[in-house]
Amino acid sequence: MKMPPFGFSKPRDLQELFAIWREAGDEAKLLAGGQTLLATLAFRLSGPSVLIDINGIDALKGVTETADVLRIGALTTHAQLGANGLVVRHAPLLTQAVPLIA
Repeated sequence: MKMPPFGFSKPRDLQELFAIWREAGDEAKLLAGGQTLLATLAFRLSGPSVLIDINGIDALKGVTETADVLRIGALTTHAQLGANGLVVRHAPLLTQAVPLIA
């Protein structure tokens, strides 16, 4: 099958992302990894008005520690989690689970 027509946007930061998302409304879909979304598009099970690719937004990447909070960004990969010293130290069970994820 052929994918339905849709718009595409690749914001550079969170401010731009939220502006695009607000304008696009409920029919917009975020694209990060895309495995499931691309399959549903190919079979026309979804038809977003616009795909918003968030992969270029650095604020959504990485692991940081502030006070007593471990922040894991939405775009942090499983491989990065398994190798990150902060995760090893503060969330060792997560580190052990990483090799078992999909």
